[in-house]
Amino acid sequence: MPEKKKQKKESTSPFKGNLVGISLVAVALFAIYQYLYPSSFSSQPETPAPVFDLSSELEALCPVYPAVRSSDFEKDRPILERILNDPSFRIASAQKLSKAVQIDTQVFDEQLDVAQDPEVWTKFVKFHEYLEATFPTVYSQLKVDKINTYGLVFTWEGSDPSLKPLMFLAHQDVVPVQKDTLQDWSYPPFEGRIADDRVWGRGSADCKSLLIALLETVELLVDEGYSPKRGVILAFGFDEEASGTYGAHNISKFLLEKYGPDSIALILDEGEAVSYVDKKQTTLVAKIATQEKGYLDLEVALTTVGGHSSVPPKHTAIGLISKLVTHIEDHPLDPEISTRNPLVQFSNCLGAAGALRDDFKTALVAYSKDPSNNIVKQGVIKGISKIAFFFGSLITTTQATDLIFGGEKINALPESARVVINHRVDVERDSAQIIDRLIHFHVVPIAKEHGFKVTYSDYGSDKVETVYEPEGVASLGEFHVSPFSRVWEPAPESPSDDNVWSIISGTTRTIFEEFVDPSAKLIASPYMMPGNTDTRHYWPLTKNIYRYVPGIVDIYKAKIHSVDESTEVDAHLQVIAFYHEFIKVASEWEL
Repeated sequence: MPEKKKQKKESTSPFKGNLVGISLVAVALFAIYQYLYPSSFSSQPETPAPVFDLSSELEALCPVYPAVRSSDFEKDRPILERILNDPSFRIASAQKLSKAVQIDTQVFDEQLDVAQDPEVWTKFVKFHEYLEATFPTVYSQLKVDKINTYGLVFTWEGSDPSLKPLMFLAHQDVVPVQKDTLQDWSYPPFEGRIADDRVWGRGSADCKSLLIALLETVELLVDEGYSPKRGVILAFGFDEEASGTYGAHNISKFLLEKYGPDSIALILDEGEAVSYVDKKQTTLVAKIATQEKGYLDLEVALTTVGGHSSVPPKHTAIGLISKLVTHIEDHPLDPEISTRNPLVQFSNCLGAAGALRDDFKTALVAYSKDPSNNIVKQGVIKGISKIAFFFGSLITTTQATDLIFGGEKINALPESARVVINHRVDVERDSAQIIDRLIHFHVVPIAKEHGFKVTYSDYGSDKVETVYEPEGVASLGEFHVSPFSRVWEPAPESPSDDNVWSIISGTTRTIFEEFVDPSAKLIASPYMMPGNTDTRHYWPLTKNIYRYVPGIVDIYKAKIHSVDESTEVDAHLQVIAFYHEFIKVASEWEL
């Protein structure tokens, strides 16, 4: 198998010369201005189709890597066919997932660590017993470590210890089911009903399908007599839905002590999936998330003098906090992108597949040549925001006022009030910028207007910094700003042009173009993970971290975290087939 780093194919762009490049930007500016401000051109005809070969330009920005196969591929072809198409295998695999769903492993935000409240975590004992009974070969042939009692680490030693191991993640816990929604479920959430070629229930999609698929894959490979050259680690946390503080965090410490930093070849975790990009279903795109947004909760606590409510000031503490909230919500952050943004890269790939309008494709090509041109940039931002209803939120820092507190009694002026704002920090910014904006753009102007002091402290710190203090007059109170919980920066960008990317995208092509849909072409694209995953705890172990489920998933039908969560059995089987081939491919490549 090839061992040298693969090179991106050279651009065949006809616009390498400055003159033609300038011409493209000029055409793009006109098209984008009409796109942004259509009312200005209400009496004009539609923008003519560009004379440039946009598809070839975008193909250069979205290189397609070749399909890759292990040396065992032809021998394994009947095994892969069986995984994907054999009715008895399908039923047995669906039943394994169904029984996993039947075990309630709900985790809540306020749970204490295992040592502090062991009883609340005992539900995982039953789940562990089920896994060991269902996958006896895995438990007998792999080393099993239990971290913080319920974290699971399976280690399959490779024959060549000089090779960095592979690491695959999933989590055992599920989000709680709201009791007032029980009557809305088609089937009880912990029944694990198999119906309509789907497994239904809480955790069926997030994330027990992936966990069971990984164990089933390793069980198959061991039973086949396969021994990997490159080691394999399975790491399953138990509180991912509550930030992974007790599970993944401790597993990461364990692995860092055992292997050291930058010791893992790659990490694959739950994430985005494979989907068709066109109604004719001729092109599939594998959305491999190379980044995820940061996480920042900021609390603003106001303290002031109280008194009887019959003699109120113009604004009570609650009134001032409300004024602050209004100012925050009236001034959202603007979207921000760069040419490296995963959603810009994803848009390039959609354009290369012919799935976008010509004016958006024109903007993408022009932006790749002149990222400093703001009109072109705004055209790209508008285009990205129209791909799906939630894409606009992925390219900006969102701010949501989720908690507010204040007041004790109806006839007593509140002496304090506080609000907590949740931010999902986009990958073009960092938490320091968001904190600075909240303080100086939102809080300080209100404090100045009403005669209040402003202070700040870091999360978990006793050190308080004075940001603003009224001059020449006594302060009427204090606004104190601080993170409400641990701050997570946006994830570092993982490579999308090296051997790791080659084998992820290439193995996906093999499974989907050879077996799942031979009539379709598959392209792999960087993508943005909308939520946060356990991968945030594993950054020191490798730069190659990807959030990706290699199955065709309709996210609207999956209803993750919602009523009627379910997973399609076909997608579950596709994941098994992918990992069966991928583990072998990765043992044969230099990573």
